[in-house]
Parts: sequence; C-alpha cells; structure tokens
Amino acid sequence: MLGLSMKALLRSLSILMLVLVAASTGARAEGRRLNVLLLGHKPGMHPGHITEARYAQLFAALGPRGINLDYTADPEYALKAETLRHYDALALYANWEKITPEQEQALFDYVESGHGFVPIHCASFCFLNSMKCTALIGGRFQRHNTGDFETIITEPEHPIMKGFVPFKTWDETYVHEMHNPDKIVLQRRVDAAAKEDEPWTWVRNQGAGRVFYTAYGHDERTWGQAGFQDLIYRGIVWAVGDKAAAEFAQLKLAPLKYVDGAQVPNYEKRNPAPKLQEPLSPAEEQAHIYAPAEFDLSLFASEADAEGGLWNVMEF
Repeated sequence: MLGLSMKALLRSLSILMLVLVAASTGARAEGRRLNVLLLGHKPGMHPGHITEARYAQLFAALGPRGINLDYTADPEYALKAETLRHYDALALYANWEKITPEQEQALFDYVESGHGFVPIHCASFCFLNSMKCTALIGGRFQRHNTGDFETIITEPEHPIMKGFVPFKTWDETYVHEMHNPDKIVLQRRVDAAAKEDEPWTWVRNQGAGRVFYTAYGHDERTWGQAGFQDLIYRGIVWAVGDKAAAEFAQLKLAPLKYVDGAQVPNYEKRNPAPKLQEPLSPAEEQAHIYAPAEFDLSLFASEADAEGGLWNVMEF
C-alpha cells in the first residue's frame, strides 16, 4: 500500500474504520478533491533527488488547495491499471531508467483514456529503454549545469500560464534532446551557451489525456518556492482534463480559523504553541479531509451527536 510509513498506515486504517461503520446521511461537500499519485524512487537512488522529502513539501502545499497527493516508490505498484484507476493524474519525479512492456502499456492506457500525466524534472530521464515514453513526456534530459535563473513565459494566454507569477530560483539548468514537436512550450530558459532558449515547461495531448512537464525541481530550493508549487498545482488542474477540473472547481474550501486554546496539549513544546481550530459544518469539514484515493468518506456522526464531529481524520 503505497510504501506507507506506520503513521500513514494508521491514518489509512482510521479512515477505513470510518467507512466500515458509515451508515447515515448528511450534507456532503460540493465538488470534489483531486487525487494524484506521485511515483518517486528508493532512497539513495540519486543523491540530489530525495523524492520522499520533495513529496512532503508538495503534499503540504497542495493539500490546502484541495489536491490529495499519495506517494509510492514502487513502479510495479504504480504502473498498473488496478492502482491507476483510483487517480485523476500520475506525477513522476524519479530516476527509473527502465520500464517493462506491461508497465508501459498500463501508463499509455491510463493517459490515453483521459487522465493526466505530470512528469517533473528528472522524469525526463526516466524509462530510457522506451522511445514511446520519451515521446510521451515530450523530450529527454541530456545535460545540465547549475545556477540562479528565471524563465520566460511564451504562452501567457494558456490556462496554466494565465495570471502566473514568474519566480527566480537556483536549479539545474537542464538541456533536453529528442524533442517531440507535438507539444506547446509554455516557458523557456535563456541559455547563453546555446543558439536559442531552452524549452523548459511544456504541455501536450496523448489520446484523450494530457501531459504537463517542467524541468524545474532539483531540490528543496525550488520545491519550497511558492511559484513552483503554484506551477505544479496549475499543471495538475489542467492535466486532469475538463470534466475532473470542473468538478474540482466546484469544491468550496471554507477558511480554517484558529484561536488560542489553553486546552490544546503541547507535548512537543512547539513554539508557537498549537491553536484550537474553530468548528466547521460537516460539509465544510469533508472538503478539507485528506483520504487515500481508494477510500470514500461517509458522515455517520456530526457536531449534533458529538462535539467536534467525527470527520477529523486528517485536515488541511
């Protein structure tokens, strides 16, 4: 199950308990959260690409905006229909050099049936034994230096770029090869050593599905940038397709308000001390709850039955 930590496993079991005993009705949130699976790699596979740590950064950034992000470092688990059917999009940030024919078929079936594929940074050097995957991603990493830079937006009216605020960051200065001409380049990086700017962020269609790629993302210096997090958010919302995006757009996330509460334990001696969250309605609570994509949540008790409700599995 996703290579879950014990803490995450206990969280999932708690959700399962909620589902098993769910029996009553209740107001449900309008719209729905998006479900995305991020495929990383095993610890130590690449010293600069610590995929679990980058997942944690993105999880914290996307959750409050309504996107559930699950993680696995097991391609055998991720790249099969049984797993992918639970997700609106598959994100890839890893250094897996090979893909099996069965995994390749599962990936293409998934994308071409209308789902999203979001390869990030080193994903453009994945699955080197498959030219089909290189074409799917839109190009292949060739070489890089490093440095501080800002990219140029080339398609300001594209839904992903409209209103996007560029940012400056330190990152690896990727140069790509084997470009698939069947793509729209959204951002370019000025490359003083080359005759022309380097394509940096792009999108393309694959059957009924959509692919979003950006070369940003070597380490925490970029992943911690609000601009990068917003870029990935925008890329995901576009990649999942119009139907899922429309359902997501209907999701109304009530703001979470906190007050000082002396009754909140502070066993970890945090500074500042944790505050008390003001209650929300059941529907508002549901919109904030993270649950693994395999599970569904049903209200079986609300504030009218027990103060504080029983939705509090994991909130953003």
